[in-house]
Amino acid sequence: MDVFQMVVQWLHVLAGVLWVGGAVFFSVLIMPSFGVLPPEQQRRFGKALTARMTPYFQASAGIVMLMGIIRGTLLGPIKGLDVLFGTAYGQIWLAALILTIGLAVLGARFAGPTARRMYSDDSLWDFGPGQPPPAGLMAHVQLLRTLSIIELLGFAIVFTLMILLRFAA
Repeated sequence: MDVFQMVVQWLHVLAGVLWVGGAVFFSVLIMPSFGVLPPEQQRRFGKALTARMTPYFQASAGIVMLMGIIRGTLLGPIKGLDVLFGTAYGQIWLAALILTIGLAVLGARFAGPTARRMYSDDSLWDFGPGQPPPAGLMAHVQLLRTLSIIELLGFAIVFTLMILLRFAA
């Protein structure tokens, strides 16, 4: 294995760990913890967190995809459409790439904008102590929970496909 291949592999795995780990940390630890904070703290922390998470997830997702493409094509067996569509490796790799792109789009077009809207919209946070949160706020929270579940399931499938790639080579 040459140095370039080691760097590409290292970046691919590291970015994958950061992307998936960040998503798991957010979904399993941070989101449920929001409920114990008063609404004004939830909003302030959520707004700050969302601003930091967006570039973090965009960078890690982009690196995962770029390094995965390099690993499968330039450094891997996919040298033409016959290998991509005609071998188990190519088909599994393509399925993983499509799903990974889908997960990146899910975050960039749905989860991120939903969170930014939720924390920016003053009307969603206009409720006093002891009052239930407005239906609009709860709809945003539920959508983010649903997107988180979809994302985690998608990551589990991509991870499984990565393992299958090892046996398809």
